[in-house]
Amino acid sequence: MFQLNLYLRNVLSTIVVTVTAVSWSAQAQAITIAGSSSGTWINPEAGAENPNPIFSGVGTNIFQWGDPNGFGTGSNKLSFSGNSFSTSNDSLFKLGDLTYFNGITLAGTLINSVSLNTLINVAIPTLLDQNFTSKVKLSTTLNTGAPDLDADSIFFPNRFPSPTFNLDGTLTRLEIVGFSKDGGATTFSQLRVFEGKSDQASLYAKFVTVPEPSYTGLHMLAFSSLGGAYVLKRKLRRQKLVTSKG
Repeated sequence: MFQLNLYLRNVLSTIVVTVTAVSWSAQAQAITIAGSSSGTWINPEAGAENPNPIFSGVGTNIFQWGDPNGFGTGSNKLSFSGNSFSTSNDSLFKLGDLTYFNGITLAGTLINSVSLNTLINVAIPTLLDQNFTSKVKLSTTLNTGAPDLDADSIFFPNRFPSPTFNLDGTLTRLEIVGFSKDGGATTFSQLRVFEGKSDQASLYAKFVTVPEPSYTGLHMLAFSSLGGAYVLKRKLRRQKLVTSKG
């Protein structure tokens, strides 16, 4: 009987700890996350159709490509301007602005894709550097003289990396929402721009707190243990009665 009572006390202690942990999780406060972001262009890829690729700006926030000589518009250009942010976990914030300029350039001197390496420097609540890389595909058409047909496009990834890290003791995931023109309410995967024109989109993300084990799962574990103790107690009582009658 002493061992059974001790077992029941241990089970009840487990339930108390479980309920306390769930209650603490439910009361977790939003935390302020502040810092800045920046971006550089890396890994340009030309492809076989561009035997004489011309480009500049690798490792900087402005990447240019294509030979513009004789056309008067300048090269194609991608630029990324980082942003300072102050946000809270699970809230949307802007990482930076991307601008695409579509210049008229010579065929065979182009680039098919280039990657944007985005660096996030967190200063509050703790010092943390985190980066991710996303490939931007560059689609160029042969000019015909018709503005709509001559427009070129860039394509963003349909899915972005989601790095997970420890942020001041809290397991956190950086969720990249995507490029948007309306504050992150909607996103899109393409910018299509006329020759000699430019367009802009902003990159949005949020810090997502990785959830702890669910309330239901924890309580099922606790009450399963309690149920097991109850069954054991009834079984011992029956054995005791049988022994007494014998």
